Amino acid sequence: MRSKPATTSISSTVGLWFNRALILLATAMVAAAAARGSSYLMSLEVERIAVTGDQVNIDPEDIQSLVAPKLVDGFLAADLEALAFDLEAMPWVYRASVRRRWPDAVVIHIKEQQPIARWGDRGFLNHEGDLFVVEPGAGYLQLPQLHGEAGSERALMRRYRSLEALLTHLDIGVHRLSVDEVGQYTVALDNGVEVLLGSDDFVARARRFISLYERELAQLPVAYVDLRYSDGAAVQLNDQVAMTEQQMQEGP
Repeated sequence: MRSKPATTSISSTVGLWFNRALILLATAMVAAAAARGSSYLMSLEVERIAVTGDQVNIDPEDIQSLVAPKLVDGFLAADLEALAFDLEAMPWVYRASVRRRWPDAVVIHIKEQQPIARWGDRGFLNHEGDLFVVEPGAGYLQLPQLHGEAGSERALMRRYRSLEALLTHLDIGVHRLSVDEVGQYTVALDNGVEVLLGSDDFVARARRFISLYERELAQLPVAYVDLRYSDGAAVQLNDQVAMTEQQMQEGP
């Protein structure tokens, strides 16, 4: 009668160890399967590079040439963030996004730089006033030219855009906008008129020019208008006749 508990105890111990062995075996099998799966995933190669988005000034082959060497370590090993950074270093690339497409493709979406103006003879400014240096294509040579000291690109772009907005209803555009080393702004309009705006009150002086042009100058052969006065302007006509704003208002 006393031997039964001993038998039961031995059976329980054997069963416990057996269950533990099964758990360990299952865990080992899962770990092995996971290792094989991880090894398989890491061994996947990139079979295709797809490029979408703007490709007007960017050769897709240039993108392929830059990207392909960076994908040799496999589909999952590629550093997509670093890849996007390298793509955005290309002169015509404004933004680049890179993502994986299962099971073997990398998709690259490109947004090109949009040239708004030329910057001296060095390159172009985009809509934010950022400089990017590329060879000027024939299709962009008619863009307005901005010129200033290094570091003034964004401020000059803001001036240009505000001036363009003010001139819209006159059907006149900006051919060239420059600022010198002491902050004096000069505008060459596409109708041949040069406007000296000085260094202060840029928008107010631009508005004053527009009012004067509409009221007095639209039908005259104007060479330049000097608005570097607090309450008036000096006008030079193409026939070398110089007049002040007050003289024009008084008439002959």
